[in-house]
Amino acid sequence: MFEEQERFIKNLVTISPQEQKQLAAKSVFISGCGGLGGFVGEYLTRLGLGSLVFCDFDKFELDNMNRQLLCTGETLGKNKAITATERSLAINPSIKARAVTQKLTKDNADSIISGCDLVVDALDNIADRIMLEKAAQKNGVPLISAAVKGYMGQVVVSLPGDFTVFKLYDNYTERKEVGTLSLVAGITAGYAATEAIKLLSGDNSGSKRVLIIDTFNRRLETITLK
Repeated sequence: MFEEQERFIKNLVTISPQEQKQLAAKSVFISGCGGLGGFVGEYLTRLGLGSLVFCDFDKFELDNMNRQLLCTGETLGKNKAITATERSLAINPSIKARAVTQKLTKDNADSIISGCDLVVDALDNIADRIMLEKAAQKNGVPLISAAVKGYMGQVVVSLPGDFTVFKLYDNYTERKEVGTLSLVAGITAGYAATEAIKLLSGDNSGSKRVLIIDTFNRRLETITLK
């Protein structure tokens, strides 16, 4: 017990003991464990979350190395969700971390995220983002959607009944994938993890808001969707 308290005691400089206890009782589902998801999982583990469910069917490849925290010479060819789970357990052996290695679909999403208090969308395509939001809505849990492109990052908060992700991407045409940098993924994931703390502590102030992060020009912009 003392070791558990000592592990996260430095968090209490910023968050309250009550908030730390709340986080330890919460479960978060992270879909996509590459660039954004890897960083989000790292941050939430070090924040003292009680349970994390990592979902990704993909394996690490060499071109992931530039931006994906968990991609190393040792993890090449290894499933991303399993790697993220092992990383969390290495940081906090007491965390309830598990991997889902099957592809998330409209047929299984509802059941896979069932029981979680928050869903984090770190996916890389619009169709899957909208599908995951629908599943979160059906389960009545909030969702944080994070995306990166070039030097730009984006974080969206969608509460039950909002359908913010759908509104954001409605009539949006999927474009060819654009690369990004590890620093952009890390910064954007930091904002996503901050929103997670707020939501899990009962702060819904980010509802229907889209945070645009321009890391190159050091600019932040918040857009509220109706």
